[in-house]
Amino acid sequence: MNRILLTMCSFFFVMISFAQVAPPKMGEVYGFSPDLDPPHNDELPPAVRQMMVKEVQQNIAELKRKGIIQESILRQPGEVTVKFGFPLRRAAGLTDPGFYGISNFVDHGGGGTPKDYTGGNRTYKDHLGTDFFTVPFWWKKKDENLVEIVAAADGIIVAKAWSRPDTSCAVCSVPYPDPCYNWNAVYVEHADGTVAFYGHMKQNSLTSKNVGESVVKGEFLGIVGSSGNSSGPHLHFEVWEDDTFAKLLDPWAGPGNPDYKDPSESLWESQEPYVNPQILKFYTADTIPEYSKQCYDGAPEVTNEKQSFVIGQDTVYFPLFLRDLQKANGRIAFTFSLFRPDGTLFSTWHHNGWAYNYNWAFVYYYYTSSFLAIPGEWTIRVVYEGSRIEEVKFNLYNPVPLDLVSFEAQPSRENVLLSWRTENEKNTDHFEIERSGDGSSFITVGTVSAKGDGATGRNDYSFTDEAPHTGIQFYRLKMWDKDGMRKYSNVVKVSFDGVLAVKIFPNPANNFVELKNISGFNKAVISNMSGQVLLRRAIYGNEARLDISTLSQGLYIVRLTGEGKDVKVKLIKN
Repeated sequence: MNRILLTMCSFFFVMISFAQVAPPKMGEVYGFSPDLDPPHNDELPPAVRQMMVKEVQQNIAELKRKGIIQESILRQPGEVTVKFGFPLRRAAGLTDPGFYGISNFVDHGGGGTPKDYTGGNRTYKDHLGTDFFTVPFWWKKKDENLVEIVAAADGIIVAKAWSRPDTSCAVCSVPYPDPCYNWNAVYVEHADGTVAFYGHMKQNSLTSKNVGESVVKGEFLGIVGSSGNSSGPHLHFEVWEDDTFAKLLDPWAGPGNPDYKDPSESLWESQEPYVNPQILKFYTADTIPEYSKQCYDGAPEVTNEKQSFVIGQDTVYFPLFLRDLQKANGRIAFTFSLFRPDGTLFSTWHHNGWAYNYNWAFVYYYYTSSFLAIPGEWTIRVVYEGSRIEEVKFNLYNPVPLDLVSFEAQPSRENVLLSWRTENEKNTDHFEIERSGDGSSFITVGTVSAKGDGATGRNDYSFTDEAPHTGIQFYRLKMWDKDGMRKYSNVVKVSFDGVLAVKIFPNPANNFVELKNISGFNKAVISNMSGQVLLRRAIYGNEARLDISTLSQGLYIVRLTGEGKDVKVKLIKN
């Protein structure tokens, strides 16, 4: 179970300014600290653990009976030969410099004061594994499948569970309701007889391999989730000496682990340091990141990342997420340096005030773009613990030279008409029309070219959104000039309650047809004129594509159903 106690800490910082440059404004720091952590109960209480162990043992006995697990290849008692690789990896598209931290190790306190493998306190009473958490934006990582769990060693799957909810946000109560503790997990036995648990996985994300099938080190097992007794997305990795589950193994070697005191005895192929300071994520944004929201209101986490800012309109934020922060004791923890487009130093500032040891933390600074003022590509650099360096670039632009006189949205029965008027256009290139269902996250639904270079009078434009979503909609314009600068219009709100006609094209068609305006439908059925059903497909969203290549030439009926709707459309197959 992962400890995610959001604890505000007070701190001091020193600003060194150059050429009378004022310091940026600063935000709060949050994190969780073993020194401030509340009591916990284990991932699996005895009754749940007994049921799980019984299932695993029964599966292993059956696999031995079938010869899938060979007794002859198992180690001798007390002989552990497996070495574990790292059980997590970035999915394609995740480029952050760091993507995980460690909140809890195995407890070696023997029922007394909890102690981890170093003799420290990064654990809690009776904790039986290692918890790898995936901040920042751990809910976003879960939802977008950005952190994958992989096999730490070759082995055979001996049990798996995959269908349980994966959005737990708090520890289970004691006495417990059974479903609270039921996690999604994969259980793997290795050639030396050791058994590893991979727990808290995302619902329905597990490998398609079944019990009895083998996996190799580094092979995909699932996605990090928050199923079972969990306060946020993380992987619980637990190892047992054999399938009697009588002796727990802690892979980490250190003075507090009675089995492996010398680091060379570690069961990890490469054991990372106990304190491993890293920059998890560093970027520029247009407002404060919205993280850990899903635990509180179900809303998605939003990074608010942005690389281009309009002078006089935007504020430039510098969010920084860090791992393994130690008490500062007066030393500098990290240093920011901000450079102008010509490469000269604009300002630098330090932070040296951690009050506790933190497993992770978040801090942000910000300048108004009008204070920075100079257009072009800026660079900001952060140095953490003297050697870990990240650098990002961002652009400042002067405002697009045009006046937006009006911008309106008018819904009709089947679409929404957007119209706007401009004056004093200079060097204007085009307009992008953006739509949102929540007024926060926008997508582009169309583009309209400007009416001509050098136009300085009044110009009228319009665009029709042919596929708006039902209910409240928000629209805005993104106005671009030929130099790549852009600015936004005000946001307008409409309520669209019209009925969109289902569209099928091409019609006639050869191999594929596209379905449009099908929001609210969930099934498509194609029948011949005699009523014989030839094709059934589940459909989702507002658009879908159907493969009709197996149909003969002729006339067909496409029937769409769902949510009380039933629509029939004729289709000609060439």
